[in-house]
Order: sequence, then structure tokens, then C-alpha cells
Amino acid sequence: VADEVLTGHAGKRVLVGNTDAEGRLVLADVLSHLRQRVASDPASHPNPSILSLATLTGHASRSFGPYATAIDSGAARAAGGIAPRIASAGTMLGEPLEVSSVRREDFAFIAPGNRGTPVSACGDAYDVLQSNNAPTAVTQRGHQFPMAFLLVASGLQEHAASSPLPLPYCHIDLADSVADARGVETG
Repeated sequence: VADEVLTGHAGKRVLVGNTDAEGRLVLADVLSHLRQRVASDPASHPNPSILSLATLTGHASRSFGPYATAIDSGAARAAGGIAPRIASAGTMLGEPLEVSSVRREDFAFIAPGNRGTPVSACGDAYDVLQSNNAPTAVTQRGHQFPMAFLLVASGLQEHAASSPLPLPYCHIDLADSVADARGVETG
């Protein structure tokens, strides 16, 4: 339900802004489980990198058409970048991929008390805004702010490059890349 506050696996209180963006709630919990698993036994997970793939936003389709886009966390960029390496491999295989970036305005967009829904003005009631109540396709930085959401809601933001246990993370928004020329989904 829009304007409902849910507590995710990482303990973050999430204000639901758009019920059509429920997938990112599930993905954030999965990422939190992975984060917790690596953090509880780092010796068993040397040089961890986390990668997720989903058709997360309509904005990526509007921005890049039939191509997927990859976005690295700061920890991933500091480790040499996952997204650029995937893009390079995709180019060599004839499957181009765009590289995007998460910025401070994306974190501001999802910060408590910022904007997005009528309840979002009540910043003390939640830790992170899942989405505004407009489609991402018409929202400025509509495929980037969901990455900021995933980082905060999963707890991965606490594993930045400067932290004791950096966890590089890259999300690939598959967008329209999962459909063939006829529009039939391929994966």
C-alpha cells in the first residue's frame, strides 16, 4: 500500500511510495542477506563483489532504449569498476551496455522528509523512500535513484570503499534488453 512503512531485512524503515516498484523491496532484502552473509564470515568470501540484475525501471528504457545499464556503488568504483568491465565484455560480444552513475542527488531524493508522497514530509517516520508516486519513466534520474535506494535499504551503503569491509556492488537494469525485435521477452 502506498504511504505504508515497512521494515526491511537490514532494519531500515522503508516508506512505500509506489506499489508498482515492489521488486526493489524484495531485491533490497536479498542484497541485505548477501551483505550479512559476507560480513559474518569475511574469510570465506575473499574479494567479494555483489551483482544484481532486474528490469527495475522504465526510465532506463527511455534513456537507453533496448540496452541495459549498469550502475556501480562507490565501493565498486573504488575497486576498479564492475560496470565498465561488464560493458567492455558486452561490446566485445555484440551486446552493448550503458554505464550510469549514482550521485548525491539520488541519495537526497530518497532521504527522509524530502518529497515524493504525502507522507514523505514526515521524515521521522522512515529511513528511506522506496519511490515517489510517479512512474520512474517520467522522474528525473529515474533509473539512478533506485540504486541509491538499494544501497541504503540493503545496508550496503555502510560498506563503502572507506569502510572496514567494503562490498563492491553493481546493479544492471535490464530494461528493454530482455525483449527481441518483436517485443517478445527473451529472459
